[in-house]
Amino acid sequence: MITGYAAETIGCYSMLKATRFSFIVSCTAKRLMIKTSFKKFAVEIARKRREMTRLQEDLADMLDHLAVIEARAKSANGKRYSTAEVKRALRI
Repeated sequence: MITGYAAETIGCYSMLKATRFSFIVSCTAKRLMIKTSFKKFAVEIARKRREMTRLQEDLADMLDHLAVIEARAKSANGKRYSTAEVKRALRI
């Protein structure tokens, strides 16, 4: 026969066990959510890096194009050479 004190002790132990299990499940769920969040964050960072690289390449292309336009404007009144004339002068 279980006395009142023993029953209370068993009840407290069961409650403690259930609380501990709940805490473990809660911590496990939080870790899983954090891992998932980090994976999503890492994917987003990789996507943003690819986008930045593409934008840097586009900017470099635009700056090259601008340099060509400026050079043409600078030499607008100068003599122009055809591709054939350049090849002949360089003996290509």
